[in-house]
Amino acid sequence: MSAPRDVADAVVRIPRDFETRGDVSFHALLIASGYADGHVGVDVPMIEDALRAHPEFVGDWLEYSEEKRSSAGWFIRKAASGGWEVGYVAEGAFEEVSLYQDELEACAAFIKKEIDAVKASVS
Repeated sequence: MSAPRDVADAVVRIPRDFETRGDVSFHALLIASGYADGHVGVDVPMIEDALRAHPEFVGDWLEYSEEKRSSAGWFIRKAASGGWEVGYVAEGAFEEVSLYQDELEACAAFIKKEIDAVKASVS
């Protein structure tokens, strides 16, 4: 089992790896990251630390969220009032929306919710 920090570092790279490889699913990359079996201890602050070390991956997650093709799921977006919104949308209804002032904190919260949802959807 991988150390939680190594898992967090691998997780923040998933959208880039998904886009560049093109031959592997998001779920397969999540498994390869070690998150499926070593996710205890990988929390939002740890993911945020990984993003602070590699801020180049934030844009990949924003694009991933924007391009998701599903009727329900987690999202991150720039808030009209400033800051960032992270929430869940189902059939056009927005639920569990939280506002963040810090982009990296918001992105880390989105990543955690998204990877937990992907993991649960195939477990």
